[in-house]
Parts: sequence; C-alpha cells; structure tokens
Amino acid sequence: MGGYFADELQKAGLTLTDAWTSERTEYGFKVNKKSRQVFDIVNSRNKVVYSDKYLGRRDEVYEQIRNAWKVSKSSRVLVTENEMWIKPIGDRLVLDELPKGVNVTYGMYGRNYAFDDSTSTMKVELEKSSWNNEIKLTFTIKWAVPRVRDTRTIELNVVDVPMETMAIIQSKVEDTFKTVGFTVEGEPEIDCTFEAITNSKTECSPETVGKLREMKNSKKATSEEE
Repeated sequence: MGGYFADELQKAGLTLTDAWTSERTEYGFKVNKKSRQVFDIVNSRNKVVYSDKYLGRRDEVYEQIRNAWKVSKSSRVLVTENEMWIKPIGDRLVLDELPKGVNVTYGMYGRNYAFDDSTSTMKVELEKSSWNNEIKLTFTIKWAVPRVRDTRTIELNVVDVPMETMAIIQSKVEDTFKTVGFTVEGEPEIDCTFEAITNSKTECSPETVGKLREMKNSKKATSEEE
C-alpha cells in the first residue's frame, strides 16, 4: 500500500497502522527536510576552494595548502527538502470512529476489535500481493470457548456480532479503491472458513457470504445518501 492510498483511506475514516504503535499516524503529502554539515576551505575573498563532508579530510588538505595560499577553514549546514507521501507503517486497519449502536471497542495494544455482546475479537488487515495486483482484506475473528458449541451459536458470535463492523470497513476500502482509480470489477471474491482449535476447518455457508455482501451494500448505500 502506497502513501497516496493510505491518505485517501484515512480521509474515508480508516487508518493503516501496525501492532505496536499507539498513536494515530497522520498520512498525507509532507515536506521531508534533511540537513548535513560540510567542511570548507575558503580563500581571502571568502570563496570556497575546497569542500568535504569529512572534517578530517578537509583538515588534511588545509595543512597541505595553507603555506602556499592564504586560506582559512569554515563549515556550512546544507538543508535539502523533498516532498513525499508518508508511507504506511503497517497493514492493520483501524476505524477512526467506531460504528454507533454496535458494542465494540478497539484495543490500542492488542490491535483487536472486541465485541461486548460476545467474547469474540477481530483483527483486520489489508495486504497487497508482491507479485500481482491482488489486494486482500482479511478479517480474523476469534471466539474462545471452553467447550464445543453448536453451529448456530458459533455463527452468532463470529458472523452476526462482527458483521456490521466488517461491512463498514469493506465498504470504505472499496470506495477508496475507486477514489484512487483502482478498478473493482463486480463483487470482490470472499473466501470464508471456520477453524476450530482442533485445526479442523469448515467453509462458510453461501448464506454467510451473502449476509456480508448484503450488509456491506447496505452500508455503502447509507454512506452515499449521507
């Protein structure tokens, strides 16, 4: 993810961060200043006749010529300015404002959303493939329980409870793609699996995938009306 995308994403209400930084990173087009000291030899008219970034090397040259010419030593600080986008510091996504009416909190250090209506937590990551143009938005939802639960109870805690927050985030990400000129053709592909701590996996039902799409489109429509 580039700095321009991170800035537009932040304007939409999502900030890219990492798992450790506690302060909100402000993205945008910034002026980056760099300064360095140079060591000169100047003549009687104060014109630079030799310059070096190393003090010791300048002094060596000075000792070699000082008896032949009227010279003196001086130094300067050179400042260069470069305009550049602030690069994303990580791939974790944080909503700048948590959705109203949803009992969700965000842990600054755990980098996880926690839902008061459940003991489930959610981590959100946005990653770009290094070898193609594929961009992956990943919601990792965990629900730790002491015993096996039925399918409906599992879906309630890992699908229904976080779904509205997921839909808001997905909608904002897709809108930002369009803002920066990234074409989103049709509906993004959704891969969804339930993984038990026994390491067994079960694919989400088409109904679950449909619920997320329906909720996301609803949030998108609401956003456009506003």
